[in-house]
Amino acid sequence: MMPEYLPFTPTVSGGNIDKSQDILRIDYLNEKSNKTLALEAHVNDLNLKSAKGEYFNLNNGIKAEIINDQSIDFLFINFKVNDLTYLIGINKNKYPDIEECIKELKKVANSIK
Repeated sequence: MMPEYLPFTPTVSGGNIDKSQDILRIDYLNEKSNKTLALEAHVNDLNLKSAKGEYFNLNNGIKAEIINDQSIDFLFINFKVNDLTYLIGINKNKYPDIEECIKELKKVANSIK
């Protein structure tokens, strides 16, 4: 479940398990650039119906969704593998444009092993 690619060099990382909601979360942060990447693995399906996303296929053929909610500073990719639902987010305001942000998120999602 760990990504082999990160879009920046983290200076701090950490994680936690929320047993009540069956979620594993890992956060990566670069303190100098303030870039953040959050990776969550959910045992249960996510209800993201309020978000309108753009669909694409990961390199392994799995359908994924890009979620760009204008009301928050994070851009997300959501996909399901082996009964786990993944949600990966990065703070989009730290990238030159949304296309670069999407490109980096796709690289992270495609590197998860």
